Amino acid sequence: MHNADPDSQLAEQVGDDYHNANLTHKQVAMLEFAESLTLDPGNTKGAYVEELKNVGWADADIVDIVHITSCSTTWTG
Repeated sequence: MHNADPDSQLAEQVGDDYHNANLTHKQVAMLEFAESLTLDPGNTKGAYVEELKNVGWADADIVDIVHITSCSTTWTG
């Protein structure tokens, strides 16, 4: 890591491989869902939403994840 700032280090780790960035299961589930929405939106099934609920995301949080992912994909796509 080039920067000693812990937040910068975490951001770099997440960018490199969020599965190995020492995140909570809840955070990883959110990122997997966002990744699926970005890379294969037509195949993002309800099971992803159920998994998000199972790890503690509320319906309003899931809507936020969808909106943020959609905006990010639109702006960078």
